[in-house]
Amino acid sequence: MLSYLYSRGLRGNTPAATSFSFDFDDGTMQEWTNTLTGGAVATNPTHFAAQTDQGKGGGHTPDYSLLHDGGGSWLDGRDVAHDTLVASSPPFVLSKSKVYSLSFYLLGGTGNTNAAPESLSTLSATTSESGFMGVALRRVSDGVYLLRDHRDTTAQYTAWEQQGWLPTEIAAATAGDALDETYQLDFIDQFHGGWGWTILDTVVLSEIREANWIGGDAAWDNAASWDVGVSPSLNPLVLDTVSIASGIAGIGNVQVNINSLLVISGSGGVSKSETSHSDSINAGGLLDLQSGTTRWGEQRFYIKGTTSSGSGELKISGGINTFTSLQYFSVGRESDGVGLLTISGGDTVISSGTATIFGGYKGAGQVEMTGGTLTSKAPKKWRCSSPSSPNGTNAAA
Repeated sequence: MLSYLYSRGLRGNTPAATSFSFDFDDGTMQEWTNTLTGGAVATNPTHFAAQTDQGKGGGHTPDYSLLHDGGGSWLDGRDVAHDTLVASSPPFVLSKSKVYSLSFYLLGGTGNTNAAPESLSTLSATTSESGFMGVALRRVSDGVYLLRDHRDTTAQYTAWEQQGWLPTEIAAATAGDALDETYQLDFIDQFHGGWGWTILDTVVLSEIREANWIGGDAAWDNAASWDVGVSPSLNPLVLDTVSIASGIAGIGNVQVNINSLLVISGSGGVSKSETSHSDSINAGGLLDLQSGTTRWGEQRFYIKGTTSSGSGELKISGGINTFTSLQYFSVGRESDGVGLLTISGGDTVISSGTATIFGGYKGAGQVEMTGGTLTSKAPKKWRCSSPSSPNGTNAAA
């Protein structure tokens, strides 16, 4: 089965990858192409193709895989010298705001495990006993290989190996690249000798959708503080769930744009004291404060819907929470959608320098309070349709 899930591309028609999977089980190369081919000896391997003539087992039993092809069968010259072969995946863009892992299965030999090809253009024209054999991530703009992996052992039939790269490795390798940089995967054979052949199957790019804080009191952008080994982007916050259950994550001078779910629970919290941005909880986004300590200072803070069917929500059920805005704290900012503030517990203080707007500025704003305490301070302008507080307290100073 071949499957793609892409977001809108950034460079030309190249899609930004959310995830993809290539298993070649339909008997085709599934848009992979032979970038380097051979032909010096007709019976030796001249290119890669989707084939069934291969070992199976070891918990992985594909119908088809990518392996050598040529004038004869792939067995004719699999270990002998031949032209360097490369098959390349369709191009893709890795979004800087997403976290990825990438895996693939390999069968056959390891190649020279000390070999590290630098770029597509510097690959030798023919194989050698010191060449690389495996998969590499290539940056298209200059052809440089950023990551490489191969089998750990030499075997077949019952010895498929799953290899690939963790989120930390992908993030580190692509950190300095342009936002619209395009990448491809290259399946490379530039090795001959004993076990001088390789087979590729089930190539999967997965987007990691959840991150949990493990770092105590540290800066949000400290990658080691997250269980995925990568700091979730803050503008926008796009993972399905980001959770902080212990320790305080310090947010620096950056705009925070929440359009998914940020959960503060246990003894966790966030601390943001910079005041040069307008931070927002957008349509479908939720800042869920269950306990712990949240201190959020900003120039403006908006809880807003950005589509007619969406809403942004600040939900407070516990903890000690302080929001300080130099200008506006607004529940319901945009003309479309609804801004929601729901309070069922905890102690919350909202302080704004210009105005605290509960009733909606351009769009609808809704406040529902069934518990806890809410103290709102607006020393300048005060515009409010009073929150309901049947079981809690509501103070304004």
